[in-house]
Amino acid sequence: MTFSPDAQALAEFKTTGVSVATVSLVGLNTSRAPGESDADYIQQINAAIKSRLPFAQSTIEGRDGKANGYISQSDFETVLAEFGDNKTDADNLFAALDNDHDGSLSNAEWLSAVSHAASTPSDPTAQSLLKRMDGNGDGTVSTAEFTAFESTMIAAEKVAADKATS
Repeated sequence: MTFSPDAQALAEFKTTGVSVATVSLVGLNTSRAPGESDADYIQQINAAIKSRLPFAQSTIEGRDGKANGYISQSDFETVLAEFGDNKTDADNLFAALDNDHDGSLSNAEWLSAVSHAASTPSDPTAQSLLKRMDGNGDGTVSTAEFTAFESTMIAAEKVAADKATS
């Protein structure tokens, strides 16, 4: 299983800390009212985007732009459940990715996993990760599949300050 050329490029962006996310606003009422201010319209769009991301309240607001977040094991299980995975398989993959065994995936650990999957796709852990990303099961992670998975992971990410208070 491998990344498509476009997904490979996105994975390479990810390994440098650049994240790509897509959110569809189709079907949401985001039309601009006559006389509505730019700020109010932007707030309306932001609310529409948040409604499409399962963990948006902890990710869209409060990010400091630094790659310092983490994903808890329970959030990782939730993300993988959205991609059809069961708890046992999610926990096994989480254990393989949690290099420091602190019970959460840091941004650095996630970047390392994506980089490893991109550079060594035949490795068993890389194969496991790629399998979850390959939504249609054709053996190649397309741009859309990579972006969908990455967007869900970004949405599950908490900022480091949240970890200290939880």
